[in-house]
Amino acid sequence: MSYASMGVDFADLDRDGHLDFITVEMLSLDHSWHLRQSSPTQPLSRIPGRHETREEMARNCLYQNRGDGTYAELGFFAGVAASDWSWTPVFLDVDLDGYEDLLVSNGHLHDVNSRDVSEANARLKAQQPNAQANLGDYPPLNSPKRAFRNKGQMRFEEVSDAWAFNSRAIAHGMALIDFDHDGDMDVVMNAVNSAPLIYRNDSTAPRVAVRLKGKTPNTQGIGARIRVLGGAVPVQEQEILAGGYYLSGSEPMRSFAVGSSPKDLTIEVRWRSGAKSVLTNVVPGQAYEIDETFASTGSPQIAQTPTPVSWFEPLTSSLAVSHLQTPHNDFAAQPLLPRKLSQLGPGVCAWDFNDDGHDDLAVAGGAGQPVTVRLNDGRGGFAPVRGELPALPDDGTCIAAWTEADGTPALVVGVANHRVRDDARSAAQSWKFSQGSPVPALASQRRYPGLFRAGRCPGRWLSRTFRWGCIQDDSLSRTRVFSSVSAHGYPVSARRGTERFVEDG
Repeated sequence: MSYASMGVDFADLDRDGHLDFITVEMLSLDHSWHLRQSSPTQPLSRIPGRHETREEMARNCLYQNRGDGTYAELGFFAGVAASDWSWTPVFLDVDLDGYEDLLVSNGHLHDVNSRDVSEANARLKAQQPNAQANLGDYPPLNSPKRAFRNKGQMRFEEVSDAWAFNSRAIAHGMALIDFDHDGDMDVVMNAVNSAPLIYRNDSTAPRVAVRLKGKTPNTQGIGARIRVLGGAVPVQEQEILAGGYYLSGSEPMRSFAVGSSPKDLTIEVRWRSGAKSVLTNVVPGQAYEIDETFASTGSPQIAQTPTPVSWFEPLTSSLAVSHLQTPHNDFAAQPLLPRKLSQLGPGVCAWDFNDDGHDDLAVAGGAGQPVTVRLNDGRGGFAPVRGELPALPDDGTCIAAWTEADGTPALVVGVANHRVRDDARSAAQSWKFSQGSPVPALASQRRYPGLFRAGRCPGRWLSRTFRWGCIQDDSLSRTRVFSSVSAHGYPVSARRGTERFVEDG
């Protein structure tokens, strides 16, 4: 998350019906400035398993609403992670293509993150312990204002110069208003120690403007949600706000893109009172004022969570399998890991181990736990396999099964080398099934399918093909697929991500 968020704004950026939002910080978009500035953040000691100690980053964060109560942070992916020392982000459809673009005000009187001045002050402090830092020593941070065009699919491109939205005046607040009454929103920003910045929107794309006339005392319709259907995109939705920006508030009017060939253009307003207004046969190029007095009555809208259709019946309890992973501090060995790799859960595979026509389940265990095999009884239940499998020396990772040439099922499970390094230990263990019971497989007893494995831990970002018992690895890889894709029918292994294929010779 952003370390010090000065501003926030919300919009449905991907038109999926859910509000996404951005928080802005102070990461510089100019590479030379970025090299001359220090970060105010300090590394935190992360506690394994605790989410509240997640890192706070000195950069913008863009959160995509997944629609299930969770968000994906896409700042770098979207191209909006940096906009200099930022104050106010505003989502506004500048080019009226149906998708909100992003405008950011920025700048500061003193670049207090300047490495040069900070190091000079440190040297002075070492020579003169009573010396005080002078704020005037820090240079002004007069960065250009930033504009990012929404290209769709949660991707943006920086267009500050192309849109002439690049003044270097230090600006904090930003508000939207239709100065020239042409139906699109213009921009005004206050500037420190200089005249305000006023940007006229010269887009020529078709649009409609909507104002609301609410009942007393909410005469501006604050909190009402406006939807336009049949325009440049199937649905556009905006809300009338009071304030909401950094020290700023905009005109209570909204502008919507119509597109080149609108179809059944309709405006819907859901008032805070619960009433609803619908205006059909909307004509492009007009400004509409919608009066709540003539709205259909209703009760305040309460969002209802739809009941999902159940396609599966939970049977976890019938498996009688409990996975345990003991706490481990991954960051002690590799502090720059973005997340823990030792709590990925067990690998699972399905295979008919007793040749009764029903897929059984094999579940890899954590360190000190055995691989668990449950036999499918064909009636929705599972029973333990006869015989016990030994405990794994480290976390079980990927797991796979196949049938030998003699018809005997076999099982292989990858074993991590992450919690306690032991380079003499094999990176996998294997069993054959004799009359439904597992028996350890020896190298001399096996016919080898081709096997692929990838590493993902310190110094081992690699992949290897191997014959049984001949590799040592610290991999925590999880996903493998075996498939017969070659002409001779031998299995081939593939890994998701960077696709690589290894053929059994």
